[in-house]
Amino acid sequence: MKKLFSVILTVILVASLLSSCTSSGTDEFADLSYTADSYLIDSNHISESAVRAYEALCDAVIAGDETTYFNSLLIQDVNQLFYTSFPLNALVEKIELSADGSSYEIKYKNNLEEHKKLVEEFRKKTEKIMDKCGFKKMSDKEYILNVYTYVAKNIKIDFSYTTAYDAIMSGVGSSSSFASVFEFLLQQAGINASHIYAPAADGVLFFSIAEIDGEEYLFAPYNEQDKNGGNGLSYFGMTYNDAFGLNLVDSLKHTNGNGVAPFENSNRFSSLRGTDKYTYKDGVITADKKNGEQTTVNF
Repeated sequence: MKKLFSVILTVILVASLLSSCTSSGTDEFADLSYTADSYLIDSNHISESAVRAYEALCDAVIAGDETTYFNSLLIQDVNQLFYTSFPLNALVEKIELSADGSSYEIKYKNNLEEHKKLVEEFRKKTEKIMDKCGFKKMSDKEYILNVYTYVAKNIKIDFSYTTAYDAIMSGVGSSSSFASVFEFLLQQAGINASHIYAPAADGVLFFSIAEIDGEEYLFAPYNEQDKNGGNGLSYFGMTYNDAFGLNLVDSLKHTNGNGVAPFENSNRFSSLRGTDKYTYKDGVITADKKNGEQTTVNF
């Protein structure tokens, strides 16, 4: 049921992306502001100065700048945000303190022309996906439903890849990629989402937490792809207990290692467990179960 990852957990945690840019409504990627999972910032007591330094680093990478400036005392928090919250970190070879200690030097995997081309391609691909999922055309919860299905259907399982960048651009990834892209696309629309994982003896499984109508739910688009090609909603809007009841996990943890505290919600999506296809119309989800039954959920 759970797939054994081909990479060490610590590597996955660094490479996986909690979330990303929140759209400012402009067409230029460089004009977007950058956020990370609020739980990560709050639980690790990351300062406003570190967040601003992280944003400056993101802006530099988007522009292809080779230098950025911030207090070296902030580097640990900046690195944590950058390598867990910004998809374009996949284009960066390394970030080093300059010889005189006055700035940080950014070295890219490609030359400047190619780098800018890749940044623009990523921006356009993200914009296209968001448009397809109904960004600005529908409610947040309908957008979440569409993003979940897009990710579950359009990313194929390949344990060689762990980042949102690879999943968006190449359509392949492990469960960290599925969760990362799901969260990234929600964050782009201003919807907060948290990145969590479940350690187990036979591997690691990544989930997301997002809010619908003021209640937190779990989402596992990776499992949706793995079990039914992404066509159902068996792992959409799970309760805390659902994840354990489906024998998916032994425990849940945030990427900083803190355990996920049990939370309560309305169980409104519980009847969707075991579904392998669905339709949505006029605020109602109609889903077919693998046993031939049909269920409806007011959404």
